[in-house]
Amino acid sequence: MKKIIIFVLLFFITSLKVFANDWVLIAPKIYVKIDKVETNQILYWIKRLNDGTIKPIKNKKVFYSMGYQVSDCSDNTAGVLAYYVYGVDGDVLNSFVSPYVRAFRANVLEPVIPQSIMEVAHNYACSCMYQH
Repeated sequence: MKKIIIFVLLFFITSLKVFANDWVLIAPKIYVKIDKVETNQILYWIKRLNDGTIKPIKNKKVFYSMGYQVSDCSDNTAGVLAYYVYGVDGDVLNSFVSPYVRAFRANVLEPVIPQSIMEVAHNYACSCMYQH
């Protein structure tokens, strides 16, 4: 698993150019779209297609989830500002918006967990930050 994550990360760092409006595949069924860069922080969307592991919500099948995330590339921290779960028909089945979304974002930042999807997204986003 670790070798796959490292390979995917190296592939994106060395071979892709970032276009602000494009979704980029960072892992199977997981995409990232860069939103904006602010000093040492980068804000981005992460979209995860349901591979069967996300259980139904309110008896409705989940099609995908989207999170609006922030990464601080200077200290290897990240946080979720908003999270939405969509059904097959496009309805929002569940959502969460952090009270810090409009306030000082450092309040939601926590260390990035090694060998997690968050780490892959964080590393990809931070590599894009330095291309702007």
